[in-house]
Amino acid sequence: MFFGPIELCPLEPAPCDRVAEWGALPRFSADGTRIEYYAWGGPGVVHVRSVRPDGTDDRDVARLEGTHPIGSFFSVARDGRVAYVEFEPGRGELWMADLDPPPAPR
Repeated sequence: MFFGPIELCPLEPAPCDRVAEWGALPRFSADGTRIEYYAWGGPGVVHVRSVRPDGTDDRDVARLEGTHPIGSFFSVARDGRVAYVEFEPGRGELWMADLDPPPAPR
């Protein structure tokens, strides 16, 4: 997995806006009001973070252990659950974790 600054860029030529200093695999929330991304938490641990597109209100919403160092993927449901694949050599499992605390209604 590659980590770096997370930026939001317009389709037309214009400068990009940095929304987070360091992260990976950014994606928009289901309603488009936030950007969710991975943040490094040490070997085998990542945090799912959530930030507004203007770069404000960057918060930690889940700590996921046993994540694959290269092919980690996650999805955040509207009801505040996170689905991800836990990595253990020789075994793969699909896990679901509740966000703590659940995000405020959007």
